[in-house]
Amino acid sequence: MTPVLDFVGEPRAFLAQARASIESLQEGGLLPGTRSTALLTAAFDNLLRGLFARAAADGALSPSAATHGVCLVAVGVYARRELCPHSDLDLVLLHDGASEPALAVLAERVLYPLWNDGMQVGQAVGTVAELLASADGDPKRQNALLDLRFLAGSSALFVALGGATGGAVILNAQTNTQSVE
Repeated sequence: MTPVLDFVGEPRAFLAQARASIESLQEGGLLPGTRSTALLTAAFDNLLRGLFARAAADGALSPSAATHGVCLVAVGVYARRELCPHSDLDLVLLHDGASEPALAVLAERVLYPLWNDGMQVGQAVGTVAELLASADGDPKRQNALLDLRFLAGSSALFVALGGATGGAVILNAQTNTQSVE
């Protein structure tokens, strides 16, 4: 049996089918744990990318916002592709400042289906500067921003976040360490 990972139809049905496929392979002893986490992560990647693409295709997101103004980013365990069946899903909705109105639409189209499925979704929303400011002095948020993976939207925004968080987190970690000494 091959797990169904291509997102079509409704999010809840897709997730139920993907989870059932993965679980049946696990029960049959055909799926080691690392492969199971990779498949579950792939299912969520495909779901989130599909929901983002739907929002762009039906005009809920403008073409400019979908390709330049907003970005969907996986963080933490999800970014490392280590999702387990009951893991929470941590996401960043990154925007360029000008595309802030698109975030409500993106949240409605991407996050609501996850919440409706009972998923625990941790999310941060903001520009690169806002995300860095919210992480300043907060080791938990700093750690979350160490593992980032692009999902959909503006790759330029993702690169900007990746470059900024690497330097900012190291700098803040050095500052916190120096203040402890």
